Amino acid sequence: MLQVEIDLLGLARRAAGQKHIVLELPEQSSYDNLIHFLAERYPSLVGQVINPQTLELFPSFMLNLEGRQVIKDLSQTLTGGEHLVLMFVESGG
Repeated sequence: MLQVEIDLLGLARRAAGQKHIVLELPEQSSYDNLIHFLAERYPSLVGQVINPQTLELFPSFMLNLEGRQVIKDLSQTLTGGEHLVLMFVESGG
């Protein structure tokens, strides 16, 4: 199993009712798998942060890795130990 930490900001935080999540995902999981898992575990994100039709993030949201890199290719495989931020695109400063 892979462990991934996610900080939620803004609407994502309000919708999930959490500011920090630690998830355990199967080996070889991708960022897409992570978003699907979030949709299952936090259904309140669906419709507000995650598109209910595609189970992808709405274009106004992004995943940021380690505060340094925006994840653009969600098919990438997670390695475990990632610290991600799920945020509204305009939340940065």
